[in-house]
Amino acid sequence: MRQIVHILRQRSQFKTDLNSQSGFSLLEIIIVIAIIASLSAVVVVNVVAQQEKANIQQTEIQLENLGTPLGLYRTDNRTYPTSEEGLDSLVDNPGTARNWRGPYVKDENSVIDLWNTPIEYERAGSRFKLTSAGPDQEFGTEDDIIVPRPKGEG
Repeated sequence: MRQIVHILRQRSQFKTDLNSQSGFSLLEIIIVIAIIASLSAVVVVNVVAQQEKANIQQTEIQLENLGTPLGLYRTDNRTYPTSEEGLDSLVDNPGTARNWRGPYVKDENSVIDLWNTPIEYERAGSRFKLTSAGPDQEFGTEDDIIVPRPKGEG
């Protein structure tokens, strides 16, 4: 009989322990949600900044790679396209090319940057300059991407 009473007391104590436990308070839950939101905001800001940096680097590579089809155009026609003909002459025959053997690029998107802005082409004598308007999509601003880079930039 003693054992039965002892078992019943233990069982009663176990139920009391379960009933005395409580869940998280509303304040605790709000604090945890605020911490998670703050950490998420930091992560999102860093990811966006890294994506922008990657887009800039990819555009620099795109501009540098456009030198190859421009070189092929020059080999075929003994000169680069004029500034007026622009990069469209790599896609379609401008009509003034002596020996156009293009298209020199796969498609029209090869002459558009990652921000969906046409790449600006300028010929100066036997050289050329390619410019992307950059993230702000406006030419002549600080974030323009230029190839070849102006002297003093690296």
